[in-house]
Amino acid sequence: MKSKYNNDSNIWYDGILDLTDLIDIEPSRGKFFQQLYELIDRRNKIIDDVSKTNEEKKRLCSQLKVDNDHHESVDLEHL
Repeated sequence: MKSKYNNDSNIWYDGILDLTDLIDIEPSRGKFFQQLYELIDRRNKIIDDVSKTNEEKKRLCSQLKVDNDHHESVDLEHL
């Protein structure tokens, strides 16, 4: 499976392992990356929404957070 987040498709190991493998091998790290990819998708949808003003987009993007089991939620902009 080719990664949709990979800019260089000539990497020899591309497609061998994916996010589900990372979740199986290292659940905490895999879930973090899964949440991060989901937040990136949500952020991109907000940015691409032509019905919202720039201020609305900025406010909505600033509210995006990554949840984790060990600490409080982290703002996407702080990662």
